[in-house]
Amino acid sequence: MADISDSETADGIHHRSAHLGRCLSVSLNHLIQDHVLSRFRDCLVHEENIRMTWQQSMHRLASDHILAYAEVMPRTVTLTDESGTAIGTADLIVAHTGKGSLHRAFSVYIFSEDDTKILIQQRSGEKMLWPGIWANTCCSHPFENEEAVTAGKRRLTEELGIDVPLEIHSTFVYRAEDPAKRGVEHEHVAILLGRAPETIPLKPDPKEVAAVRWITLVELEQEMTKNPDQFAPWFHRGLAQILQN
Repeated sequence: MADISDSETADGIHHRSAHLGRCLSVSLNHLIQDHVLSRFRDCLVHEENIRMTWQQSMHRLASDHILAYAEVMPRTVTLTDESGTAIGTADLIVAHTGKGSLHRAFSVYIFSEDDTKILIQQRSGEKMLWPGIWANTCCSHPFENEEAVTAGKRRLTEELGIDVPLEIHSTFVYRAEDPAKRGVEHEHVAILLGRAPETIPLKPDPKEVAAVRWITLVELEQEMTKNPDQFAPWFHRGLAQILQN
């Protein structure tokens, strides 16, 4: 009987040990799975937080940029209909954000005396819209009740430090959204033409202009065709209209 009891005891211990081993194995697997799932959830939450933080930061950066620009330039623009008739005024920033509001603007094109070259500028990196992009000689918005030619001459002096006679060539309407989603241009533009010697002294305002250069019309058309995104949309439209007439 003693031998039989010892045998049963050994079998029982072995059975309980195996059962305990299986329980420990299952529990360990559950613990590992729970830990992995917990870490996975933590990673997803962390990734979502990073995404949310990035989006909020970009939105805040764009908002801060617009607000800073508004503080520097508390101006209004003249709203128009498609024919260019004034219908009211709007805050400068309001007119250039959201869907944009059609308003008066002008674009100045200064050609060399032999009409083979044009003076162009690279927009300052501080510009709210299309910073660092190449454009025509200068462009902006007239003050309320200010004539386009008067406004153009004023802006030439402010941006480039030059005084050049100007005349109205034609007008056009366009709408374009800034590629970085900073705002929109929707303008009734008066094209202003002038001529100046290539030796005319230039004094660019660094807050407005990053660089200036005289370029032949042939070279300009080639560059605009090869790298259209490096040039402002209104420049494409205005230059084409000038060269057609």
